[in-house]
Amino acid sequence: MTKVNYNEISCFKHIYLEDSYVLNIIAEPRKLRFIMEFVLERAHRLYLPPKQGESYFYKKGEIIFINTKVIQWENSEHEFFSTDINNEIDLGNIDAFYKEGDVYYLNGDWGNISATCQDIKVTYTEESY
Repeated sequence: MTKVNYNEISCFKHIYLEDSYVLNIIAEPRKLRFIMEFVLERAHRLYLPPKQGESYFYKKGEIIFINTKVIQWENSEHEFFSTDINNEIDLGNIDAFYKEGDVYYLNGDWGNISATCQDIKVTYTEESY
């Protein structure tokens, strides 16, 4: 099977995950959700100039794995969260994210996740950072 990196998946066009923040991970029946603060690249339709003193424009949103059949989650062996400057929980970044067939593989300080699902989408909230 061919390995497809996240930046080759259309819903991640102009999102830079390596410096985006994972705020929470929620496993529900038939759905897996990553609550995020995304770094949007200049070409993204929602991009705005970064706040003074910041390198990136951040936009809150979610990665949603739809009609999930199997979720395997190996947690990290150390406490993997901290709080950010806004006193919100920060689970770190997504260090690796790719797809093989209908299985998505993700890795970060929070552990390793593989999710077999029908589809994936990115949504945004009105709130920006």
